[in-house]
Amino acid sequence: MFALLLPVFLILFNTSYITNSEWLYEYNWWRNDIPNRTGLDKEQLNSGAAQIKQYFNDDPSY
Repeated sequence: MFALLLPVFLILFNTSYITNSEWLYEYNWWRNDIPNRTGLDKEQLNSGAAQIKQYFNDDPSY
């Protein structure tokens, strides 16, 4: 049982870590030349990314 759950846990943890990391967004802004293509500066892009991450990480109580 442990041998089956450990890989699942590691995959879920890594996915969560990567999607919430700032460096991934910064790298993709640079790699895809997003500021020049969209006309938005990095501060605006980072603000939008932070809002999206907050939305998906928020745990609303119903």
